[in-house]
Amino acid sequence: MSSKIERVEQDPALRFRAWYIFVICTIAMLTIGGQITLQTIFNKSESWAYIINVAGRQRMLSQKITKSALAQNHEELRSSKEEWTRVHAGLLGQNDSLKTIPENSPEILVLYDRIQPHFEGIGISADIILDPASTFEQKQEALEVMASHERAFLPIMNEIVHGYNRLSDSYTASLKRLELIFGGVTLLTLLLEAVFIFEPLIKRFRTSWSALRNERLRFDLAVRGSSDAIFDWDLQQSTLYLAPRFAEIVGVDPSTLTGSPKDLLERICSQYLTRFDEEFNRTVRDPNYSMDIEMRIHHTNGKEIWVLARAAEYRNEHGEAIRLVGSFTDITKLKESQILLRRLSERDSLTGLANRKSFVDLLGLHMQRFNAGEQTDFGVLFLDFDRFKMINDSLGHDIGDGLLQSIAERMTRTLPEEAVVSRFGGDEFAAILPGKDSRDIEDQCVRLLDVLCEPHNVQTHEIRSTASIGLVLSDPRFKNADEMLCDADIAMYQAKNTGRGKVVNFDAAMLDQSMARQVLEGELIKACVTDQMHLVYQPIHDLNSGQIKGFESLIRWEHPTRGLIAPDLFVKLAEECGAINHIGKWIFNSAVQDLQKVVDADPKLTVNVNVSRIQLLQPALLDYTREFAESHPELVRNVILEITETAFMDERVDIVPILQELHRLGYRMAIDDFGTGYSSLSCLHRFPIDLLKIDRSFIKSIEARREFTAVFAAIVSLANSLELDVVAEGVESKNQLIQLQAMDCGYGQGYLFSKPMTLECALEYIRDQGNADQDPVRHAA
Repeated sequence: MSSKIERVEQDPALRFRAWYIFVICTIAMLTIGGQITLQTIFNKSESWAYIINVAGRQRMLSQKITKSALAQNHEELRSSKEEWTRVHAGLLGQNDSLKTIPENSPEILVLYDRIQPHFEGIGISADIILDPASTFEQKQEALEVMASHERAFLPIMNEIVHGYNRLSDSYTASLKRLELIFGGVTLLTLLLEAVFIFEPLIKRFRTSWSALRNERLRFDLAVRGSSDAIFDWDLQQSTLYLAPRFAEIVGVDPSTLTGSPKDLLERICSQYLTRFDEEFNRTVRDPNYSMDIEMRIHHTNGKEIWVLARAAEYRNEHGEAIRLVGSFTDITKLKESQILLRRLSERDSLTGLANRKSFVDLLGLHMQRFNAGEQTDFGVLFLDFDRFKMINDSLGHDIGDGLLQSIAERMTRTLPEEAVVSRFGGDEFAAILPGKDSRDIEDQCVRLLDVLCEPHNVQTHEIRSTASIGLVLSDPRFKNADEMLCDADIAMYQAKNTGRGKVVNFDAAMLDQSMARQVLEGELIKACVTDQMHLVYQPIHDLNSGQIKGFESLIRWEHPTRGLIAPDLFVKLAEECGAINHIGKWIFNSAVQDLQKVVDADPKLTVNVNVSRIQLLQPALLDYTREFAESHPELVRNVILEITETAFMDERVDIVPILQELHRLGYRMAIDDFGTGYSSLSCLHRFPIDLLKIDRSFIKSIEARREFTAVFAAIVSLANSLELDVVAEGVESKNQLIQLQAMDCGYGQGYLFSKPMTLECALEYIRDQGNADQDPVRHAA
């Protein structure tokens, strides 16, 4: 071995060859080591760049969804969500391959896994907002959840950006060292005329260096294109880098930013400076805390805008915070949406007035100040627009909504500026009225009634109606707002029941009446299933022959403690509480059951059964009338169904098909109370009618006023030409009887002949009539 070394040292050619081989081997080792180092650097750089690109792409899609939701643009939101779903599915497939890259550190994968649920949460919230079945509260909650995911994303993105900066700085230093090494090797190879050995490596180095620069450029573009303003605060140098997006948010030229913390601090609104300082210091001191604050900053145009500031610190090897990296997000639209949602929750969406909840809260505050002696007298009015349901049903809900808006506008315009006006729902309104005394408050209500009575022009319709107002004045006896509103409501119903179009001031007697009405309603429902109800029968006579034609069945309520209660007192109540359907069925079944005994006494006699308008709207009416007609076809023609004239003239529901079906089953039809104010003789041909019953008020008028006699004669003449029988109700005097006979009125009913009687008395009445003189005048005598 020693001899070979000596030969190399002595032979210059061998010595040159040995040095050449040594240099070549050294160059090869350096080349391989440099390539391995570069490959590691490039792989890690590409992995981090891929993370940023993936997160950035999902970030932009999620921002697009969030902005669409905040703007309440459902079409754009639906389009953005569909694009988000397609891209997100592709990205999830790439995410799996990302985890197989050996150079990816656990830190990268953890950060990437942490950021995914927030993107998915934004997608789920978008689905809730787009779902038609979602309630207003669910959509509001979904919007807030979406905003929370948006805020939660920023700290994670900051960590990714911060990690990329650290890695980029480290890679840049490594590349510079490699540049020096490769530069020396390149110079050596030139001396050895072996430049061709390094040529592939140099090309690879240049290509990789260009790729690294391009990745850094793409990162800078992502920062500039983001809707968030990234910032980097160097705590040691006291410099602050603000991304161009910050200048855009505050409305300044990016070139005017000096890089000093003053660029930010001078723009924070004064009321938030202390809070920001606390967040800043705590983030610097506590390694487990990150800045998270909503604050307002000044815009160049003088307005204040809301931003969400989030940041995390970077510490050196000694644990000292040396940098603060974070972002500012413009959340002005989000705040405006929250304010709008809060305002909507306190306002009626149709009229813009306070809703019931906010009104009750304000009334409670007025009562507290009044009881504490801090406020003078005030009143609470409760208003209901008369005939609104009929207007709404007949003209349509659009016209009804327009009418409600007109009412709200007139109330706001007429009542004092300090009054609180609210819509409770439907056509019910309430208001808190301040005043010098009770007279002043009542005068305000009267003025309001006068204004509301004026015509309301809604689209092409001119609507006239009145309003009913219940008024209650402030009193220490009220414990809460609900008690005061309850009394005002009772007074309003008293106003409606006593003629409408008036103001009624609450008194204790009304409360007693209301309580009695509620008790009566409960007892009425019980009476439907007990023996307290019974029928009586009033005869109907032929005015020419004096013969009895039939009976009208009338209901009576024999209360166990109150005695006999007139139908006028409970029939309307039964209609309001829904008991009329059960009572009506009971009346029909009882009447047709008694009909058999009446027909046995005289087969030509009929029994009239009253049918409420509400019953006509119930399918059950056709069920039990059809059942009787099919089981007793021989008796059905002896049943006359009496329906009030107002039911015939009510255009809200077409009752013609119902009447036609009843007529087809064999029942005869009568218009009851004809002439009560809604008569339309020209419409009689539309209905399958057999009988007209002229109202008792009409009969009373023919004695006192000659013009009524002419009208009555015309009605009788028209009815005879239409082959309709005419029955005059409420015949009480011989003079009325003679006039009716002179006008060729066929039949009469009233106290002149007989009061209503029980079935037993009615059967005896039939027997007596068969033996008596049939002249109606002498019989009435």
